[in-house]
Amino acid sequence: MKCRLIVPVQAGLDANPDDVIIDGNRRCLPAGTEIEDPNCYLLVHGGFAEAVDEECRERVAQEPQESRGLLREVDQRVRDEQAEFEYELQQEEEEDDD
Repeated sequence: MKCRLIVPVQAGLDANPDDVIIDGNRRCLPAGTEIEDPNCYLLVHGGFAEAVDEECRERVAQEPQESRGLLREVDQRVRDEQAEFEYELQQEEEEDDD
């Protein structure tokens, strides 16, 4: 089963270092990376990837369609909140330096 990432995804510890990029402070696999794994349909269902083969498409079709893409939305919300928090901390540090 194969999928192709459509957004950068945090890399696991076993990821090939040659495939990893740094996105902010996260080690990521870049968009366009193809993954072959029996569970890669979860990345497609979560909204992080697209199916490359029929096996993956069929497995995604078995998942509840009302929850498709929700994981990516949650991930983006968390990343936005983290960025906002880091910005606020930086502003406070700059005010303290003055």
